[in-house]
Amino acid sequence: MSKSDEAASSFLCPYCGGRKARFFCNVSSKINRRNVNYYVCKKCNAVIQFPYPDKKIVSEYYETYFEIKQKLNAGYLTENQYDSLKNERDKTFAELGFDKKRIKNRLNVELGCANGFFLRYLEESGAVHILGIDTSRSLLETAQQQLKAQIISEDLLHDMNNIFCSSEHIRLVCASSLNGIAQNSVDNLYMFHLMEHSEEPNVLMRQAAYILKKDGIFVLEVPVSGAVSSFFHDKWRFLMPDEHLNIPSVRSVKILAKQYCFSIRSIIRFGSGITAGTAPRMIKKIADTSAKAFRFGDRAAFLLIKT
Repeated sequence: MSKSDEAASSFLCPYCGGRKARFFCNVSSKINRRNVNYYVCKKCNAVIQFPYPDKKIVSEYYETYFEIKQKLNAGYLTENQYDSLKNERDKTFAELGFDKKRIKNRLNVELGCANGFFLRYLEESGAVHILGIDTSRSLLETAQQQLKAQIISEDLLHDMNNIFCSSEHIRLVCASSLNGIAQNSVDNLYMFHLMEHSEEPNVLMRQAAYILKKDGIFVLEVPVSGAVSSFFHDKWRFLMPDEHLNIPSVRSVKILAKQYCFSIRSIIRFGSGITAGTAPRMIKKIADTSAKAFRFGDRAAFLLIKT
């Protein structure tokens, strides 16, 4: 059976529901020593890993995520990266038209909070009710140590009033989704480079619509397929087989947003696909500037509003 025939037999795009795909490339995992096939959905152009890895492999990977990232990218999630993240978030919010005043006196939730850098950013921006969710217990324990935060049970999520009845601003939950959060209870939801890690991005979008209040804001940032992924092909930087299962296109996100009654206030695209150190600095700067100006970058941020 050819690779195309293999995908055709049971492929189902989690973004648009498309059942037809074409083979994109095969890449090797640096961690789990396995070969992975990626396909492109013919309907929305999402890049999908098929078949998905065993759930046990994924779970074990994220339990040692910090150590793995340190080996592959020294300095990852360490204190000297905080100022860079802070500047990047300020820039993204400004370009999306997100008013940071919305952060104050509102319930702010981040799914995929890792060691809590963005939660710290929210607190510094005036947030008093902050919930961080991540699947890695070890990263949450790091966040707990670095922030005045408390790890709570997922079972408590249905009652936000009691969760935030004490003086601490930040609560942490070890979970892989938004399941359990009360309907129409969240003002602002954030997912930065998280959706592509999920086997079910459609479920995440449905849960986002469920927990957000009317006119609540969802800030979503993801890598996106398109001109850059086509150009780099199997060398594209976001083909990370141990992490990235479902990489959307902009069209993919638009389809999900419409399905779950989100209006798209704004979209920005950035990133040329050239990573630091792989090309002369001036070349990278020109490429990155062009990708942003002409809106073909391989990263996208969306400002979604629940209608």
